[in-house]
Amino acid sequence: MAGNKKRRTNESFLTTGNNHLNVRSPSSTSQPTFLSTFDRESHYPIFSAFCDHLSVAEIFSLTRTCKRFSGLYQYLLPVQWDVDKALRRYVDDPQGFRTQMARCDALIDGEFACKYFERVVWSCNSLDLYIQQGLGPELFSKYLLHTAGYSEVMPREYEQDCMVVECRTFINNTDSNVEIFLQITDCPPAQFILQETETTAQVNIISWNKAYSVFPLPTFIQRKSYMLQCCDEDTGVFVRALCRSGWNVQGVMWPEEKRSNHPIRERRRIGDRYTWMIPFDTRKVEWSKTPDYVLEHACFKMDLSMNYDDGKFYDREQETVRNYIIEAKTLESKVLRHTYVYGEDDMKDFIFPRLHSSTIFELRKLETEQRPTNYDFILGNLGDIDGALGDFDRPASWRYRDDDFPEWYKAFEKYKPQ
Repeated sequence: MAGNKKRRTNESFLTTGNNHLNVRSPSSTSQPTFLSTFDRESHYPIFSAFCDHLSVAEIFSLTRTCKRFSGLYQYLLPVQWDVDKALRRYVDDPQGFRTQMARCDALIDGEFACKYFERVVWSCNSLDLYIQQGLGPELFSKYLLHTAGYSEVMPREYEQDCMVVECRTFINNTDSNVEIFLQITDCPPAQFILQETETTAQVNIISWNKAYSVFPLPTFIQRKSYMLQCCDEDTGVFVRALCRSGWNVQGVMWPEEKRSNHPIRERRRIGDRYTWMIPFDTRKVEWSKTPDYVLEHACFKMDLSMNYDDGKFYDREQETVRNYIIEAKTLESKVLRHTYVYGEDDMKDFIFPRLHSSTIFELRKLETEQRPTNYDFILGNLGDIDGALGDFDRPASWRYRDDDFPEWYKAFEKYKPQ
């Protein structure tokens, strides 16, 4: 009808930055709508209870339904994935605990890490902590005994061929059901976790300042898990536990499951674009001296040769449960402060000339009195320069190339794209 103005709706949206969860409440004379029921200001108890019962997959699905919910994950992140709240079950001072993790380069793995991403840590009574052998395990043990309120039970020794050389068990003095297992490894903890974890759903890592889920798409969106070890009596224990928790566990992917953005691929690293990464609040935590890129550039190779191919013959007499294999090795150099993890030999071959050349260059820079006693021998036998240097005490002028490592990795990806 001419002259009539279009009636305005009673509900409108207020956006602040990327947060689309602010909705102007309906007037007292209007009827509430479905969306207005989830206004966190006027109906916060409903909003909070609703979000508490959402799975990870449902949260991410909701963010794609409409603008109203597009900021849901970012809004829930500091509340639903509060690592200090999760750790408070084990220690009274979570920031102090994470400070100790930073000092010792400790990583959390296992059931707690998985349930942290699921937001159900209340059902977990144990925490698996991994520290490389050296000064770190003793420092952390003293912290648990004298500061965190734990008592140690008899430590358990491991077999000689296992990368965990010792496991120390600490029981909370207030609640004997709460335990912390201190796993002491003879390699970087990231390497151990990558190589020894039984299934993809369990490759979740918590450091002092971030959480990493390496296979989030199958684990939390599709609720699937794939085998990373041979299926035997030992791995069967972990498989049964995952199945009871609602995961569909299988050996490897079927051909129809393959997709371009699937995290199961030959070349990966912990901090790549397929990893779900959650940063923590570190304002009350002492920072680690080890940069984040050391962990986030822990690379690994997945052996995909066991993938099923519809065009190949399936021998039912010979077949068993197939599994993927993760390869992770360590890279060290006299011009690197830290130990790095790599998967492909091609990557080592690409980076080695840079390390080798840099080491020779640093040697050539040394004053006569700073040189190692076997200086002439080293320059005449450059093939194993790191081995020849041994425990050489490098002077303050020695330049390390750790800050170049991320750029070298980018160059490697361009040199050999997937």
